[in-house]
Amino acid sequence: MYYFLIAWLPQPEIGKPAPFTTEELDEILRENLPEKELEKLLSWKGGRDYPDTCRVYREMGNFENYLRTCIARKRAERSGVSFSGKEPDACYSEVDFGLAHAQSCTDPLEREYLIDKLRWEHLDELSLGHDFDFDAVAIYRTKLVIVNKYADFRVDTGTVNFTAALEKIIRSAGSDKKES
Repeated sequence: MYYFLIAWLPQPEIGKPAPFTTEELDEILRENLPEKELEKLLSWKGGRDYPDTCRVYREMGNFENYLRTCIARKRAERSGVSFSGKEPDACYSEVDFGLAHAQSCTDPLEREYLIDKLRWEHLDELSLGHDFDFDAVAIYRTKLVIVNKYADFRVDTGTVNFTAALEKIIRSAGSDKKES
């Protein structure tokens, strides 16, 4: 069952257009997987909070927790505030190196892309030994969510939104000066 499904699916690549949407994949999965396994896969709706329904989601939840804690710690350091968050149980050394590289980027989209590459590389590690099983399907679906995240990003729309936000800040700062 898994062999046919995985062999048939086109592999997503980070930085390239998605072969199809997550919704389209979910429809394919509905047609090909038993109900219990489908429920496990569909329990994750995207985002950074992974359910504890399968090994891949559980491991990605631990990874995400460590990643977000490291980001919070670095933000606290930059602000001169001591970090008071709970330290995660797991440690992923590649995150520390990858975040240092991501923080050197001035472009927020490029920084987010580098952080998603960390997630992608971790999924690649999780896939070792799981070429044609349930974990392979969960990894595929998670990668597809990452790739589809960039489908809606448009430079022109982002530029318009950024310019509007900047103008609003400037107007607001100007009205604050007039009130003083």
